[in-house]
Amino acid sequence: MDNQMMLKTTGLCKSYGKKEVLSNIDITINKGDIYGLVGRNGAGKTTIMRILTGLQMPTSGSIEYGFDNKRLGSIGSLVELPSIYSNKSAEENIKYQYLNLGLKFDDSIYKTLEFVGLHTTGKKPVSKFSLGMRQRLGIAMAIVGDPDLLILDEPINGLDPQGIIGVRNLLIKLNREKGMTIVISSHILSELSKLATRYGFIDGGRIIREATESDVEHTSEKIMLLSADNFEVLCQKLVEEGYKAEVVSHPGKITLHGDANIADIAIFAKTNGFNITDIKTDDSDLENFYVGLVGGKQNG
Repeated sequence: MDNQMMLKTTGLCKSYGKKEVLSNIDITINKGDIYGLVGRNGAGKTTIMRILTGLQMPTSGSIEYGFDNKRLGSIGSLVELPSIYSNKSAEENIKYQYLNLGLKFDDSIYKTLEFVGLHTTGKKPVSKFSLGMRQRLGIAMAIVGDPDLLILDEPINGLDPQGIIGVRNLLIKLNREKGMTIVISSHILSELSKLATRYGFIDGGRIIREATESDVEHTSEKIMLLSADNFEVLCQKLVEEGYKAEVVSHPGKITLHGDANIADIAIFAKTNGFNITDIKTDDSDLENFYVGLVGGKQNG
């Protein structure tokens, strides 16, 4: 993953009168990220998205870009409902977007439609599209002009399972094949966990934690916590044996990820001269991870 900074916010705040809806938002998005902005409804996700796309101005704070954000089309976005002409075809809608950006019509129009899987819709009006197809068209319009950064606010909201899979696969394809950096918001962590590489968790208008893909992946695994004499040396031995072991998650303890067998671990430790003083298993999951961060009950 390239660590080139694409977008960084510092102390971003937004108030409406006396009501503060965003407070000191500090996030960093690197080139190649699929950055998942996670929070319950009303947490402030859409306000952040609107500020990042220039639809709103922050009350205070700054945004730094690692690319030429003044270039027309450098930021593609789908915030709230896509601006689509329902009585027109997918191709006609794409052409309107080309006109908006001052681009000449060429075969990239058809390549874009093919990329999002809408190249066979012909003259069918968008009014007859499924919600998933409309979302894919909205994304197609957002990527016209090959933006450096794609910003999507709740693109899977309201979709059926097939529609969710279609949008998810499209975003992964955009990221991997076109190298596009993506910021996507959702209140459904389990869905974001299938495509995001980094996360920002927001609650009450504040970023409460940024996390890596690995951090979130580990929450859906079985884990085993070990206390032992010379635990750091034992951890290294376990890693050499092929176990996913670390000492960083719980200081003073070894954390084993995956389906490790307690008896096998105990025998391995004893055979290698280590004394285990405590051992327990813990089944963590994404919902508990999320609720633990934001506090209280998760809203749908």
